Amino acid sequence: MKYSMLKSFAGKYRTKVKKIKARYVKNGTFTVQYATKRGIKEATFPRSFGKQSKLLISNVDVLPAYRRYERKNSLAAKIKAGVCKMCGTSV
Repeated sequence: MKYSMLKSFAGKYRTKVKKIKARYVKNGTFTVQYATKRGIKEATFPRSFGKQSKLLISNVDVLPAYRRYERKNSLAAKIKAGVCKMCGTSV
């Protein structure tokens, strides 16, 4: 996931992952500096990289298995019913 994020940034800025790492990765964490009225601040993204990631992964909600819609296609249901819509006779 971390490498994918680095690749996304490299694609956005039309450069290589190596240059993105050199510019934004400090002490193994992705850090971005930004200016505020009180001075320059740093934000680290995402905070789940590194040692804490194992703890966060275990708490992730499990998505339910994919389920198809229970109602059938109306055209297929009409054909399977074998009843004419015009006159109501069985086919």
